[in-house]
Amino acid sequence: MVPHAGPDTRVFREVTALGSTLARLGEIVGSAPRARVAILWDADARWALELPVTPSSHLRYVPALRDTHRALWRAGVLTDFARIDDDLARYVVVFAPSLYLLSRAAAESLARYVEAGGHLVVGCCSGVVDERHHAWLGGFPGGLMAALGVRVEEFHPIEPGRTVPLADGGTGRLWSEDLTCHEAEVLVTYRGGVLDGKPAITRRRHGVGTGWYVSTSLSEDSAAGLVRRVLASAGIEPELPGAPEDVEAVRRYAEDGRSWLFVFNHGSAVAEVAATGHELLTDRWVSGALVLEPGAVAVVREPVQVFP
Repeated sequence: MVPHAGPDTRVFREVTALGSTLARLGEIVGSAPRARVAILWDADARWALELPVTPSSHLRYVPALRDTHRALWRAGVLTDFARIDDDLARYVVVFAPSLYLLSRAAAESLARYVEAGGHLVVGCCSGVVDERHHAWLGGFPGGLMAALGVRVEEFHPIEPGRTVPLADGGTGRLWSEDLTCHEAEVLVTYRGGVLDGKPAITRRRHGVGTGWYVSTSLSEDSAAGLVRRVLASAGIEPELPGAPEDVEAVRRYAEDGRSWLFVFNHGSAVAEVAATGHELLTDRWVSGALVLEPGAVAVVREPVQVFP
């Protein structure tokens, strides 16, 4: 940790500052965050989508996940990555940006998740093949057509650099689909071209949950708008409402009811956010407002709420 230039260096000062910071955070050991939103990660779906035999060589699994995570981060919502065989019931919203390969067991599990009250958001080019890489027959997304209330009849890949306009002013990229709805509500349609007026984004109430389907790869702004709409529909608020977009907030909880609010200012301007409690790094009480310089971090032990 001591560079050849000696201890009077930026690296050494930052290392010692980190050690001092960690010493003040001992009380958070054993605490954990509680995400209410998850993004599905499926290695089989990734490799299947990126095989050379797929309908498009431009759709990629990791960028689709990254786009979704970016939109959730911008919305200020803590997000887990989860596997399909995890207990998804603990999440209010689950995003599945790309499930080109969808096993029959996974389809049944996701359908049950929606029926039980979950909000499932499925991205384009999903449910095309099963776990044996056999095409789902009868339309796509195979195994989820009932839960989502849609049926894909035909693919319309889009060349890189080109976009497809949507009726709400948004745009799609790389991919689009000829979609028919069966008891699904059409939220957004395509505008112009061979898919003019056809459904682009849909929503269906299934059981006591909701299944959303997005038939194109949305641009960054369009994805952010959809994520905000889904979160509002599911009753999910930002971890720190009113905080600037460049401010990240994460809460950790202990079993005894204590909570700690971690706040990171990733922006280039001073940020002010709502917070109350004991700030551990500066050993001071914060009442109502917390001011963070650019690049600054704060950890606030929040007051324990006692209910009668």
